[in-house]
Amino acid sequence: MRKSKPAAMCMATQDIHVLLTHSVPGYLPGFDGLQRINTNIFGSCLDAQKDLIAYIPRVDCESDPSYRQFILYGVIRSFDGKVLVYNRQAKGSTSGDNRLEGAASIGFGGHIELCDNTEFPSRTLSNSFKRELEEELYHMNVFEDCHYNKYTVGIIHSKASEVDAVHLGVVVFVDLLADSREVPITDITSKLGLHSREPEQVRNLRWLTLDEVKQQAGMESWSKFIIDSGMLEQ
Repeated sequence: MRKSKPAAMCMATQDIHVLLTHSVPGYLPGFDGLQRINTNIFGSCLDAQKDLIAYIPRVDCESDPSYRQFILYGVIRSFDGKVLVYNRQAKGSTSGDNRLEGAASIGFGGHIELCDNTEFPSRTLSNSFKRELEEELYHMNVFEDCHYNKYTVGIIHSKASEVDAVHLGVVVFVDLLADSREVPITDITSKLGLHSREPEQVRNLRWLTLDEVKQQAGMESWSKFIIDSGMLEQ
């Protein structure tokens, strides 16, 4: 039996379209995939629509496309040009979403939960992302604010799969600074002390070059959207 899931931050699909129309330059309602975003405008619009946000038990919204659950999808990049990659839970695991079993991914983070909630949804997203990093990765203070730069770069809005149809991805780039540990980020466990705190759900952590990321087999759709967009090269 899979573990029960807490309530997730959601917004009705029709309200999502209004949010994106106002905050994504050139937003096309029929577009399927990753769209660049104006970060400040998105945060302001989200805060302005805070009364439209609800926290709904995931058991009720995972298969209901009339709502979209907000997902923070963070891409962690080293100062020497590498991207942190992992594999999701193995087949038959009782953890995670079985629709994503075994997929390779460059996206860390997850659902925004009620424990993350603040008066301002934009701040709630930041709280959630920090919590998710602390839950998924052991990092020896690497993810303290002074050790990385964080950018919200885009929105993933897709109907390509059952998973996509009930989620809205907020894509964040996390760039580690060169002095975060004062060593090259080449060996995760011995030099950076960075490894999975959820070994069933975040498996086979490895740093890959951009060329290696592009050649990685079995990437989940959201990671493919980001890779194909060329954003990783900027």
